[in-house]
Amino acid sequence: MFIPPEICGKIADEIRDNSLESQRHKKKKEWDRENETLVALTLVSRTWMREAIRALWSEIFITERKTVELSDASASRILGLLRDPETHYATFLRRLVILQPDPSFGLSTVSAGLASTIQQIISISTQVQCLRIYCVNRTTLVLNHLSSSRFPHLRTLRLGVLQSNKEEQQHLATFLLAHPRLQETRIKKGFGPFDWSSLQKSNPLPELEWFEGRLSQLRLLSSSQHLQRVKCVNEMDTFQFISELSYWSNPFAKVTHLTISSAHIPFVADVVRALGKTFPSLQKLSGLQISPDFLTFMGSKLEDLSRCLPQLRQLYLTETKCGKSHSMSWGDAFLTADDESMKNAFSALRRLFPAIEFAQNYRRNRFAGASKTMKFFYSSTSYRAVLTEKRRSSPEPAVAVEDE
Repeated sequence: MFIPPEICGKIADEIRDNSLESQRHKKKKEWDRENETLVALTLVSRTWMREAIRALWSEIFITERKTVELSDASASRILGLLRDPETHYATFLRRLVILQPDPSFGLSTVSAGLASTIQQIISISTQVQCLRIYCVNRTTLVLNHLSSSRFPHLRTLRLGVLQSNKEEQQHLATFLLAHPRLQETRIKKGFGPFDWSSLQKSNPLPELEWFEGRLSQLRLLSSSQHLQRVKCVNEMDTFQFISELSYWSNPFAKVTHLTISSAHIPFVADVVRALGKTFPSLQKLSGLQISPDFLTFMGSKLEDLSRCLPQLRQLYLTETKCGKSHSMSWGDAFLTADDESMKNAFSALRRLFPAIEFAQNYRRNRFAGASKTMKFFYSSTSYRAVLTEKRRSSPEPAVAVEDE
């Protein structure tokens, strides 16, 4: 049966998952499974071979192998094929993923030879639209090379490269300034002092829609016209967090989703007030923690804060248990609230967030390996509570549903 080449191409493209979620989190095993199917297609006919090869080489993973020598050899083979003038494989490449080990976990380090090979692969991958690099060894070499590289079609950058000094952060800043069309940026493992606000005059990342990194790194933006989602990798206490939020005189008016990747920022009045000033249009908020003052806060006059986040529809809170009867927040232990008290507290959310539709508290026992998830669904006149408990020895969670 004859299948037109364009249909073969679409099928091959579907096999190679290139969704946004895949670009962010695809694992090596998933990529390997896609490769097996695409390689099988190359054996069907010349038409299938041509279309499958294009999809096969649209994404490359360079990962750590069992030994440094195997890692070097694998990357060198990829480099050789990309350089082959008869294959044109480099022109197909749209997503480049480099996942190298963290030697602090006992894994092998990146050799000088492998670092050189990675640099050469980066140099010839000029057509990439998505770049994911995770590396904590020989990072100065990688960042220095990136700072002089140009990818005119790059839209997604997910960088987990250790930046431990001003020089390395300057290399990163140079790279960001050279790629103004980036729409999604993840910057992790950045430490040390660097004045990100000094980049504002160059108007970096004017098309940015999704940002993940430290709050201080957001200072590089002189415009947030398109920014909609922020994930804050926070390592500060509550006072520092609120102080950092107060930096901006103009709020991020179009940000609708905020995730705080931290176990230290409590869900309290001062935090809600600060978030309302910086992110007034939030519809989804994740990552704040239940603290000792949670029940007191929910029993206070919440209507005074109802204008802070008037559009918030979804709230995801976390709680860490440190024993049978106690929870913990920022090193402080406090009595864990019973289910009835938690339901009463969450019922008050409608007074704080007029548009609330859903709230959740995920309570994890850090020692027992168990968890309890409390979900609350709101309407204009009532709400419904769903409690799910998962015990280490129980493959299936126990669920209780209650209507209020």
